[in-house]
Amino acid sequence: MSIQQQVARQVAATPPGKIIVSRDFPAWKSAPNGLSKALSRLVASGELARFAKGQFYRPKTGMFGQQQPTDSEKLRPLLFENGKRTGYITGLRLFNILGLTTQLSRTIEISRNSTKQNKKIGALEIIIIPSRAPVTDINIPYLEILDVVRALSRIPDTSLETTIARLRSLLKKNNAIEKETLINLALTYYPPATRYRLAHIISPLAPELEKRLRASLNPTSRFRIV
Repeated sequence: MSIQQQVARQVAATPPGKIIVSRDFPAWKSAPNGLSKALSRLVASGELARFAKGQFYRPKTGMFGQQQPTDSEKLRPLLFENGKRTGYITGLRLFNILGLTTQLSRTIEISRNSTKQNKKIGALEIIIIPSRAPVTDINIPYLEILDVVRALSRIPDTSLETTIARLRSLLKKNNAIEKETLINLALTYYPPATRYRLAHIISPLAPELEKRLRASLNPTSRFRIV
């Protein structure tokens, strides 16, 4: 089977509106020039539309003409690579998802296993922030909580007491969150100020884990919750 046939078959099996990245094709490493030509032919024929550099999608026609991929689909290549999770949404969008604020921002922050970058994808403005800890499916719920702890004083449209109460409720009710795993990630990857805040938050829920966090702090240093 030729590269053109392989690429055409993979494209045909992809749902309309789903972004296809060049690296998703087997020929990306073995025959990059052949892959580029095959994709260009499909774009020229209208079977494929170019979204961004190295990104394509099967066109989908609606009432108002050709539709672009959804915002969540546009973000997917930044959150997954080769089927593995490499990033997660953080910042104001995360705080909104967790019910900590009603505010939203045009700029979406993504924490990722990469360097800091600013991107514009269509109308979306994106800031990529290097993740402090490795991003995996298992780690993400913990990293989200730790991001909130780090940003306690920067969450708009709420009070410190409300945020702390919300975090304690999440830690108490969510059985999927193992407090010891959360503490271990904080001890390994996060700065003393974050560990101090987490110790305060977790104190009524897990006193022994609070002691571990406080023991990791320099006794001569002074920290504040905000």
